[in-house]
Amino acid sequence: MIKLLSVSMLLLIILGCDQSEKAETAQKSKETVTEKVDEAAKNAAVYVKDAAETAAEKAGEVEKQAESAVKETVEETKQSVSGAVDVVAEKSKSAAVATTTAVGEGVKAAQQAINPETIVLEASYGDVTFPHALHQVAYACSDCHGEGTPGLFGLNKEKAHVLCKDCHKKEGSGPTACKGCHKK
Repeated sequence: MIKLLSVSMLLLIILGCDQSEKAETAQKSKETVTEKVDEAAKNAAVYVKDAAETAAEKAGEVEKQAESAVKETVEETKQSVSGAVDVVAEKSKSAAVATTTAVGEGVKAAQQAINPETIVLEASYGDVTFPHALHQVAYACSDCHGEGTPGLFGLNKEKAHVLCKDCHKKEGSGPTACKGCHKK
């Protein structure tokens, strides 16, 4: 959805609106993007909450399974004490691993929804796949997003060329030829 908004904004600007229309369109796009970012943040918060609730539910299920396993083990222990400690330890370990895995998957999914590793920007000359995670490691968020909390920002052809190509030239790394970024 965020990609669609970015592409829509880019197309409106490229199609040649006059300056007042561009300013009005940019303002409307900015407001729309701001609303969508707020909505995405709320959705991400709901997603994280849901993931946490799911993890808690899974933990409850694992707890019930562990309780059942313990009862079974106690009955087996009445018949034979040897080996009972190993069985309880293994089943507890499995329950802990299952709980940890469920929570980890929920957190990872929430992080990916909020902060994608790559972003595909649609362009008439060919789509540009932007390695967001790579740039996060190499540069400060403010280098691209400006000061304040990073979020979506309008990126048209001119702005992308100034921001991306000029940085690639200055840093001496990254593609500067059209086909280096644009892929059909």
